[in-house]
Amino acid sequence: LRGAAASMAVLGTITGLLLAGGTLPAAADTVVATVGVGGRPDGVAITPDGAHAYVVNYGSSSVSVIDTATNTVTATVGVGNRPTGVAITPDGAHAYVSSGSS
Repeated sequence: LRGAAASMAVLGTITGLLLAGGTLPAAADTVVATVGVGGRPDGVAITPDGAHAYVVNYGSSSVSVIDTATNTVTATVGVGNRPTGVAITPDGAHAYVSSGSS
């Protein structure tokens, strides 16, 4: 796996371990799930409770919201052109997206 696909696979492994109350191994190497998101995914952030992952899709000017318990996209939100990063507030109430040209 390369790029965002690899990131999402590792994200699934880490999230699954943390939600199960486990500890992280020195190197996570098991793919838990592959989740299809928008065009050219570029950044990811996880809510503090681990329930959702937000993936910015540079190529489709959107953010995919993933339910980490089911590994499914529950929403796709249109944002400005060329989003590159996302950050979640400590209380999980807001997501902030940076954009390269909007």
